[in-house]
Amino acid sequence: MAHGFALLAVLVLAGLPLAAWLDGCAEEAETAGQPAEPPDPRPTTEENEIRPLPDAREPGTVERFAWLEDDGDLMLFDPESGETTAVEVPDISDVHHDISWSTSGSALAYRNSSRRVTIYDLATAEQQDVGPSDLYLGQMFELSPDGTRVALVRMSKLVTWDRGTETTFEGTPRCTVPGWSADSKLVAVGGMGHDETEDAGLWLAQDGGRARLLVAPRETGWGATQRIMWSPDGKWVAWARGAGDGWSGDIARSDGSGLQRDTVGSGPLEWFPDSSALLATIHIEAGASKTGIYRLHDYSLSQIGLDHWESSAAVSPGGEMVLAWGWDGEVIVVDAQTGAETRWPEKALILQADWAPDGTIGALVKTFKGLDVWIGEASGEGKTVASTQTEVPEVARWIELPADAAVLSD
Repeated sequence: MAHGFALLAVLVLAGLPLAAWLDGCAEEAETAGQPAEPPDPRPTTEENEIRPLPDAREPGTVERFAWLEDDGDLMLFDPESGETTAVEVPDISDVHHDISWSTSGSALAYRNSSRRVTIYDLATAEQQDVGPSDLYLGQMFELSPDGTRVALVRMSKLVTWDRGTETTFEGTPRCTVPGWSADSKLVAVGGMGHDETEDAGLWLAQDGGRARLLVAPRETGWGATQRIMWSPDGKWVAWARGAGDGWSGDIARSDGSGLQRDTVGSGPLEWFPDSSALLATIHIEAGASKTGIYRLHDYSLSQIGLDHWESSAAVSPGGEMVLAWGWDGEVIVVDAQTGAETRWPEKALILQADWAPDGTIGALVKTFKGLDVWIGEASGEGKTVASTQTEVPEVARWIELPADAAVLSD
């Protein structure tokens, strides 16, 4: 009893209402023995802080934010000096959205004015002629990740070009688009029937100039393979099938097993560096899609980022963060582990964005006058560094070049 009077005295001295204390005791008694509510694993925007990202730059390299002007000049912005350099890409055609980059971005393949595929090495400023490729499905060639080989479709057959040596692969139906594995050793190619609406399977190039069927054609459904993406560890292949406004995404192990049909939304966009997940499009209707994350551990596809009819995203170099943007100018950074979202303080009508190896973001932002080139941090703090009239914003990206690259010395 003495303890009770002592506690009452403490409450009075502290100025706490007795009724409030009694109500609290009653509430504790009602909830005693009941399991506690689990904490919300997703911090609010106000509570969340963007984690600092490690610098993933390779020693002896420099980074530039690159975009292609309509006249064929490749613009390179130096984030350290703030200067922009124009590099004339030799004989690039007007169809310059047909561009394939090496992983680092130090080499690119494109069609020249004669519609022949060409490799241009930014490190050496050397140009190599690869030869013609088919055009009936748009870009039907791909530069290998190491920048030394090209896989292309010519006369409906898969052809690989390796430092001047060509191999034409037999045994496939009409081919659609090729896709290199991350180690630049394997090539998969899609097949189609009488046209792109009919799937004819996924094929894998073999030694000896033959290709074998990796995944059988879809018996029902719509569309042939038109985009192929290997996981960074080489254990998985994801691809998009479609024609017109009908698209779906499939995934399988690199040996063809573990096939999951129509699970990767409308197709893959970008793999996470650890190969555990990938960004994918979520189809809404013609011309409209959201962005989602497809996770391999449970084959689930969940929306990430903005709930808009047109939205896209990009994964940070280490896979820790995802930058997501929508058509209305909202931009958020999503923590890939916790799902916590941080909204940028200012809106930005982003058309294309990319993460640099050191975590810097480069973006092309639509304005009333055209497009601005924006460089900044994941928090949304940054500045406009240039303007452009390019009509192919999807080409914009960060590239890594040797510090002594030829195009930097001119």
